[in-house]
Amino acid sequence: MSAVLRILVCYLLAGGLFFLAWTCLKGFKAAVYSIQVGAVFNAWAARPDKPPSDGEMKRVERALREASVLDPQSPVIHEHLSQLYVWQATRDGVDSDVVAALGAKSLAEARRVVSLRPAWPMAWARLLSLKAGFDLPDAEFSRSLERATTLGPWDLPTSKVVAAAVLPIWEEVSPEDRQIAANAAVRGLRQDSKQMLPIVRESGRLVEVCAAMAGQPELHQRVCADVIE
Repeated sequence: MSAVLRILVCYLLAGGLFFLAWTCLKGFKAAVYSIQVGAVFNAWAARPDKPPSDGEMKRVERALREASVLDPQSPVIHEHLSQLYVWQATRDGVDSDVVAALGAKSLAEARRVVSLRPAWPMAWARLLSLKAGFDLPDAEFSRSLERATTLGPWDLPTSKVVAAAVLPIWEEVSPEDRQIAANAAVRGLRQDSKQMLPIVRESGRLVEVCAAMAGQPELHQRVCADVIE
């Protein structure tokens, strides 16, 4: 190998290693941002009597925007952006037009998440929840419901999000979607009735969910004793 060729090979290897190192560094920095924001969200949720200030939300949004530039394919970052817009939209005194705009931004980020991780049932459940809160129960709503409830594993958190999204708007959805949501609630009740039952009761659809327990007499007796008769 000639000296010129050796120099060229070494140059290409060095360039490739530098690119790989830079890519890894960006991904690591974006992951750190994401972890920090997740901790902030948990802290906000732990103090419902003290909502985050505008300044806090702006700082989080700046961090997430920087993280999304560093790693635009990270579904977690887009999920955090979607959650942030919900936090902003649900503040007291927010104008209805602003709420609609923030809802649209949150939905856009949620759609980005399911495009990046189409096999993640919680991503579909969260898109479903946003459709229920900011949009209409249309074909995208039904598809999100179907994906959230057919992709495994069928974990309790996903079942809770599905039930909380669909049961309160029972009269607005199709009979097929009602049945899917009721089945998800039943599955959640089997997994942990103490966590799922308050969601069902608050929705006012305990009777309908109990009706979906055909063939499960033990669960029905335990959960539905006060609605029998």
